Amino acid sequence: MSENTSLESIFRLVHTLKRQMSEQIESLDCDVAPMHIRVMKIITKRAPCTSIDIANLLSRDKAQVTRLINTLISEGLLEKAPILKTSEATF
Repeated sequence: MSENTSLESIFRLVHTLKRQMSEQIESLDCDVAPMHIRVMKIITKRAPCTSIDIANLLSRDKAQVTRLINTLISEGLLEKAPILKTSEATF
C-alpha cells in the first residue's frame, strides 16, 4: 500500500468517526457540540482543573473555553467549584 493510499484511508476513517460522533451527540437531543464533549472528558480525567488548564490542553483561547464551560453549566452538565488557593474556579 502506498503512502498516499494509507493517508487517504486514515483521512476517511477519521472523517467517518467524526461524523458518527456528531450524529450520536445530536441524537442525545441536548445543546452540546463535540468540543463540549472534549471539555467534559478533560475535566473527568484531570479533575480538579481550571479553565486555563482546559484552554492549554485544547490549544484554545480562554474566552472560547469560558463560553464552552458556560454552555455546559447552563445545560446542567457541569458545576463550578472554587479553588481554595487561587481565585480561579475548578470544574
